[in-house]
Amino acid sequence: MISTAILRTVIFVAAITVVQYYFLNRLIKSISITYPKQKKVFLKIFVTAFLIVVDIYPVVVMGTNLYTILNPHFRFTLPENSYFDYLVMYPSWIGILIVIQIILIFNPIDIVSAITKKIFPTAKEKLLRIRSKAFFLILGFFIIYLPVRVIYDHNQVEIRNVTYKKSNLAVELDGFKIALIADIQADRFTNETRLNRFVEKVNSTKPDLVLIAGDMITTTPLYIELAAE
Repeated sequence: MISTAILRTVIFVAAITVVQYYFLNRLIKSISITYPKQKKVFLKIFVTAFLIVVDIYPVVVMGTNLYTILNPHFRFTLPENSYFDYLVMYPSWIGILIVIQIILIFNPIDIVSAITKKIFPTAKEKLLRIRSKAFFLILGFFIIYLPVRVIYDHNQVEIRNVTYKKSNLAVELDGFKIALIADIQADRFTNETRLNRFVEKVNSTKPDLVLIAGDMITTTPLYIELAAE
């Protein structure tokens, strides 16, 4: 168990390192091309601040998990207060999501750019400027979009309707309605008010059967009673 946990940690760290290297490489190149007079000292400060903001929460989580695995009789829990959330956890998660989203979109742009430079070598400088501007546009979009989307998803409950049709269906099942809900994740962020939204939304569909696919609680067993209610 310990060896498996350590292996997962190593793989996770390696993946984060590769992803962040790609992102920072593209970011620094874009800044250098778009703002060639920018001092290298500023870039070093910016990169250092970025790494601290994005990596501090994963490092803390990995450290506490490994410590708990190596010392099973001791359970270390992360601070549960708004200061830790807004100064450490939220910025880190948003930063990670921004990096991942940019890579998913910008990697194909890199591939197209590399092919285009091979076909039109004289247009290399122009392509680099276009790619740099595209990077900043994508970055700016996700810096605004992701926090807004997180807030929206946290406060909204949506239903997706799926109609299943089958020939020779039993008469008793004609019009039978099943409501499937999953990942309610009861915790200090998903309180009674938010859970009641889920209940009201499911009940509004007037289902014949309700299936709960799991993850009733998150992190600790402290919220079992809340989820059960």
